[in-house]
Amino acid sequence: MEKVTLNNKELKRSLVLNEVLAETYDPLWTASGPDFRVSSMPLYGVINGFAIEETGSYEIVVEYQAQQGARLGVLVTAAAIILLAPLGLLAGRRAR
Repeated sequence: MEKVTLNNKELKRSLVLNEVLAETYDPLWTASGPDFRVSSMPLYGVINGFAIEETGSYEIVVEYQAQQGARLGVLVTAAAIILLAPLGLLAGRRAR
């Protein structure tokens, strides 16, 4: 899982969000809304929690930040393959 979106309806007090992820604690998880971004904190020593102090109605997006680096790695690898494949084909033809 890399991203979860929740709709918060009229939150009247701050909360600790912990029901979303069945993942072990990792500080690279973040929760963000229109005016805030918070890092994960360990709850019970093993799961992710997010202390959200904003009230009102808004969308909460919970994301795993390491996933962004993985996407970049896939894009760089794909670009390298696309650019280097023709060179390999040309070199193979010249060797014949």
